[in-house]
Amino acid sequence: MRRTADEETAIAFLFLTYKGLPHETLWRAFFDASPNSALYGVFVHQKTEQTLQCFPADCNIPPVPTQYGCMGIVDAEIALLKAALADDRGFCKFVLCCGSCVPLKPFGHIHNVLTRDDCSHLADFPEPAWAVRRGVPSFSGRLTALDGTVPTRCFAKTSQWWVLNRRVA
Repeated sequence: MRRTADEETAIAFLFLTYKGLPHETLWRAFFDASPNSALYGVFVHQKTEQTLQCFPADCNIPPVPTQYGCMGIVDAEIALLKAALADDRGFCKFVLCCGSCVPLKPFGHIHNVLTRDDCSHLADFPEPAWAVRRGVPSFSGRLTALDGTVPTRCFAKTSQWWVLNRRVA
């Protein structure tokens, strides 16, 4: 069965939060500006579950244990992706947002920018920039702690926030 144009450009917004969605009313207004609710999906992972006021309960995914700087954050991101990939809307893009994110442009603009190509968008920078960015001497110690299982040349510090296309997700 052929997918509709809306299904081919639907975007999953994945929120990784501590508790609730801090700017929930702003996000509700952002999504309400969409000409069609088939153009987006909302998925929320909360460290501590709280009832959302502006979104249906089924947008919450079951929480996985998380702790800053640990792999639990990645596990939560994977859980968000799995929930969005399992959704029958067939999203073309997956946007990871934190609880403090706010929409600065209208839905139509964001949708047009994200769907005009099939690219994923990640922010990364080389190892020497890590110290400047984080205010610490180096992250090399963390890399060598892997005992050579992954060569250090394969590492790049990246932003936690990203936009993935379906193929990469």
